[in-house]
Order: sequence, then C-alpha cells, then structure tokens
Amino acid sequence: MQELVFLLQQHSLTAEIFISLRSSVSLFCLTLRYYDKISPMSTIITDFSNLLNLHRNEFVGLDKNQLDLVCGFINNINRWLENLFIVGGADLYFMDNSMQADLDTISYMISPSKGFDTDDLDNIFDF
Repeated sequence: MQELVFLLQQHSLTAEIFISLRSSVSLFCLTLRYYDKISPMSTIITDFSNLLNLHRNEFVGLDKNQLDLVCGFINNINRWLENLFIVGGADLYFMDNSMQADLDTISYMISPSKGFDTDDLDNIFDF
C-alpha cells in the first residue's frame, strides 16, 4: 500500500487511485480475517474498507491536509505489519487504540452528520 500513499501524495485522490486503494484494503481485509488473534486490528481495517466503499465521493473530494490523515492511517497499517511480522517482538495490540482513534477521526471527517458523542471523543485519547 506504500505505492498508493506515494501516488496520493503526488496526484491527490483520483478515481483510479481510489479504486486501487479500495481494492487493496478490501483484499487485505480478506487476508486478515483468518487470524483471530489480531481481530481488533482486523476490525479497524475492515471498518476503514467499509468507509471507503460507502463514501467514494467524499474521499475523492478530500483536500491535501485531509488526505495526509488518510495517508498517515495507511502508513500506520504498514508500520503495524512491519513491526508485527517482519521486525517482530511487538505486542499484537500495540497500535489498536491509536488506529481506532485515527479511524474515528477519518470517519467524522468523511461523514460528520453522524455526530460524535463527547464520551467517544474523550475515549479516543485513552491509550
């Protein structure tokens, strides 16, 4: 997914890049679902995939600063994978809370009409 982040930073989120991103995340979710021990992160990434599927126009309309947040989320997925499966030694759940907070922020940015419960906002900073 690193190449998608590079393309996002170079060209913004075009329809073609969006389709590639959505496909990559969806396929990645299919792979993760077989690993029960990482189900919290699998759920977070699946929720991101669902958000992509439901809000194509909103994602394509994001400005550069908003896309930076999406790129950061994708980079964190890559960081999680690398630390867990390549470098090793990391706790399985070491990024769950921060990734959930990032997803909550992206969700609110994409679809603010759902609103945020103030308790939820406080909880995203509980690490």
